[in-house]
Amino acid sequence: MRLRTLAGLACLAVLAAPRAAAAQVPVHWTLAPAPNAKAEAGQPITLVLTATIDEGWHLYAMTEPPGPIALTFAIDKSGPFTLAGAITESAPTKKFDPNFNVMTEYHETTATFTLPLTIAPETSSWPQTFAVTVMYQTCNDRFCLPPRDGTLQTDVVVGSSSPAGGAPPTLPRPAANPLILSAYPLPLSR
Repeated sequence: MRLRTLAGLACLAVLAAPRAAAAQVPVHWTLAPAPNAKAEAGQPITLVLTATIDEGWHLYAMTEPPGPIALTFAIDKSGPFTLAGAITESAPTKKFDPNFNVMTEYHETTATFTLPLTIAPETSSWPQTFAVTVMYQTCNDRFCLPPRDGTLQTDVVVGSSSPAGGAPPTLPRPAANPLILSAYPLPLSR
């Protein structure tokens, strides 16, 4: 009887482990116009995406060899913003990763990504919503979480002589809005 109980508990632990791992969100995102950025129709503007990474975790960089999922961005093309150049990232750490048995590039603690954009010339002078979907993977020294994606949005005040945005928005946690942040990659409809 005791053996049966232990076997049942072991099965429950094995079944619960993937759910616990999928529930973890070790990266927290913010998106905002660069400090003192001015948003004028027909002009460039820079937005800054910041990842704050929980202790013990790392976020894989934009360039990755086979193994971990590289960080990627998908810009919403339905608004007045277009990508005006390459997205850049703060310098990643380069180190051998035993999870994948390859040299990898990743960020720890924090990472900054700069998005150079152009605002369409015919854009009206009021707040315009910019959206970007971030797809990424995180690992710690024992295991990796499934790839994640999430969409961040910020309003950019076009035609104002003041800075382009207010307080930066943050990416909601899965419990707050499970339709925006998924534990598995979703196909982009854009």
